[in-house]
Amino acid sequence: MAKRAMMLGLDGADPLVVKKLIDMGRLPNLSRILKEGTAHTDFAMLGAFPSVTPPNWASLATGSWPRTHGVTCYHNHTLGKSLGISEVNWDSRRVHSELIWEAFGRQGKRAIMMNYCEAWPPRLKSDDKNLFIDGTGVVPFMRCNVEYQKMVILEKGDFPIEYEPHAVKKSSSDCVVQGDQFKEMAGDVAETSQFAPMVDAPAVIVPPGDGGKPKDDEADKVHTPLKAPENWERVLPTDALVAVVPFNDNKVRRYFVLDGDKITIYANRKASGEAMGTVEKGKWSDWIYDKFTVDDNLVPVGYKIRWIANMSNENKIVLYVSFAQNLADTTYTYPQDMGAKLLKEVGPALCFAKYGQVGGHDWEGHDILLESFAENMQWHAKASNWLFQEYPDWDLYYIHLHGIDLFNHWYINR
Repeated sequence: MAKRAMMLGLDGADPLVVKKLIDMGRLPNLSRILKEGTAHTDFAMLGAFPSVTPPNWASLATGSWPRTHGVTCYHNHTLGKSLGISEVNWDSRRVHSELIWEAFGRQGKRAIMMNYCEAWPPRLKSDDKNLFIDGTGVVPFMRCNVEYQKMVILEKGDFPIEYEPHAVKKSSSDCVVQGDQFKEMAGDVAETSQFAPMVDAPAVIVPPGDGGKPKDDEADKVHTPLKAPENWERVLPTDALVAVVPFNDNKVRRYFVLDGDKITIYANRKASGEAMGTVEKGKWSDWIYDKFTVDDNLVPVGYKIRWIANMSNENKIVLYVSFAQNLADTTYTYPQDMGAKLLKEVGPALCFAKYGQVGGHDWEGHDILLESFAENMQWHAKASNWLFQEYPDWDLYYIHLHGIDLFNHWYINR
């Protein structure tokens, strides 16, 4: 019987906490793995230094220390370049050592890399075995998002729509590199091919104690009037109220129809056409499939909406709208036809819902963040199962999951 190798990476999982949860019976699958395998009694590991994300994941994939594989921090500096310029290390081309899946590929064995840091882009000149699903950071498809997360306030009244964009991050101190942040770092360097060029960025000094804390401006904010419907061809429920919400960088409008504790979303006010989706008070919508204009092309996108109950009242309703993923963008999958089929059959990957000061006392905000991470982890599981069925000849599987570490960044020492 052929043997396979699998590396399940849980970033930020404290071994003492993991051991405690196993003893409590909270982690039955990990307990089974340990019973059938082997581990230190205290789950101790010999870590690489510095103990930050890129160097450690590169070490796990190469067996080399950071000084050998060359990834020594979030960013590197190359001798001869300005001290004000650093090089972004979320890139396999920064790694000087051979990666384990490359060794497998040279032997004609199939390897699968699921959102593994430092894996992207593929480096072998001839590679018809290895499969890559992102690997440009710690959250899959962040660079494929075409609409930022939003806080949408529907309020009774008659006033102009107000729109406040989010602030683009200046550092990657919480391990997350978002699409707009990457573009700002890239400057005039355009992503003109499947394998984007390596990016130099201005060196950023993170203030002491910042630690990647979430800010209140981490989501777009839309304030729009909720009022009686006007000029509708469609028959709406009695006493329904309507709000117009801008999407796609204000290029399109979507119509939110409030009827009691349910909101129905429409693309327009015409009588024809089905509703795009619904959301109920205190719940998530199903995936809403839409079309946005990106670089003058109309592309399919997917997003979800969560009704924030504790911030809503009889005059005001607050909604969270997730990042919208470009479902036509398979730029960060290899081969690309595999990526297109994966997104079609498994569906979009919900990004984390971090829209404000998660360290405060907005308990529903904590719940929404947890809910979004739970769905994101479930997506990894479904995508992995799909890959195993689609490619039953796999020999190596490397996966990286980052939810625990992000919670460590955002909640510890608050």
